[in-house]
Amino acid sequence: MAAEDKEELVQRVLSDHVENVFRQRPSLYMAYLAKLVSVKNDPSFADYFEVAATRDLVVHNNNVVNALYLEKSGTKARGAIGDKLSVDESYYYSALAKLKKVSGAIKRDVEKKYGKSDEEV
Repeated sequence: MAAEDKEELVQRVLSDHVENVFRQRPSLYMAYLAKLVSVKNDPSFADYFEVAATRDLVVHNNNVVNALYLEKSGTKARGAIGDKLSVDESYYYSALAKLKKVSGAIKRDVEKKYGKSDEEV
């Protein structure tokens, strides 16, 4: 990992680390994030896990539910093994609302610990 200077080296190491963390299963990287920045395990996270698991099915399994989807989505699973999940406009907007809840929960807890950014004060 060649770098021009110390700052560039630190930037690359951090970038690689974050990239590796977010390649993991959502429940693992959310637990890591929760610990790192003191975010509480919000109920909205379970919805996020289902959305992420659905994304994986769309990309890797032609929308067909498999054991990995069931494991990743937990109690929020929308089908049984072999079912083909619908990802229609209604699901899309529902997923978008769920993702907003997740980002809101993270923002709330980060601001509680670290304060608001200068732009928001």
